[in-house]
Amino acid sequence: MKKILISTTLLCLFFLTKTVVAAQTTGFSLVVAPAQAYLKILPGNRATHTITLENAGDETLEVIPKVLDFATDGKTGVPILLGKTEFAYLNLTEDLYQPILLPPKGKAQLTLSFTVPAGAKNKEYPLSVLFSADKQGASQTTINTSPVTGSVVSNLVVLVADESATSKKLTLYDSGAPQFVDSFSDITFAPVVKNESYAATIASGSATLLDWRGKTVAHFPFYPESVLGFSTRELRSYADELQPRLFSFKSPFLLGPYQIKFEIDNSSDEQQSIETNRITVFAAPFSLLSAAGLGVITYLLYTK
Repeated sequence: MKKILISTTLLCLFFLTKTVVAAQTTGFSLVVAPAQAYLKILPGNRATHTITLENAGDETLEVIPKVLDFATDGKTGVPILLGKTEFAYLNLTEDLYQPILLPPKGKAQLTLSFTVPAGAKNKEYPLSVLFSADKQGASQTTINTSPVTGSVVSNLVVLVADESATSKKLTLYDSGAPQFVDSFSDITFAPVVKNESYAATIASGSATLLDWRGKTVAHFPFYPESVLGFSTRELRSYADELQPRLFSFKSPFLLGPYQIKFEIDNSSDEQQSIETNRITVFAAPFSLLSAAGLGVITYLLYTK
């Protein structure tokens, strides 16, 4: 079998965090890099992925690695570790789960190797490599759940695909917009998109708020969130320098129907594809009407 390493880096793929993570407890610190990575492998090929460990503390550490599957919560993209892995293409070498001894300021590497058979199904596999650390000689406990104190995770999404470029299929799953708002409040919404494809993709597009005359009163570009295959994720907008922010419009007084136009960009190099959805939000002075209604009821009760 031909050995070919095929890896792609989706910048800030699914967490948009730094490339180094650290677990700190009293007396020691474990640093792992990269914190997340994306690996694409063609069926019938092999690949490797290397993780670097660094003991930034002053105590010798005993580190035990463990590979687990992870899923997302369908909203924030934060990984939820599962109790085991069902990824069949990971080569279970003797060194994979052996304790790693790290002296103070020492470094080590863990290399994962993968063999994907020809004809393997196109699929995405989210994996987490959990490193459970303790001071040398301390008692160890088996880690079968999410990261705890003294543990750190490096996340890896492995894509097995025979396509050079996977299609982008994001749809609006939930607008997250209210049907009615008070005239003295804000129009705030939190759209959720769904990835109908098996491969992760970056959300792009925008939401535009129009008043009853069809005039644009606010425009919200989508923050480039990554959405894993066949999963959902809540989107955010962004301000200058890609600082994420909420979809929120404030006005001294809102009145009448407002329309939110969502445009999700699923375009590829070959063709342009924009999915458009429109949601209507009605604004009225409900607080004033409620106060007036309460006043009338109070007056009637008083006069009786």
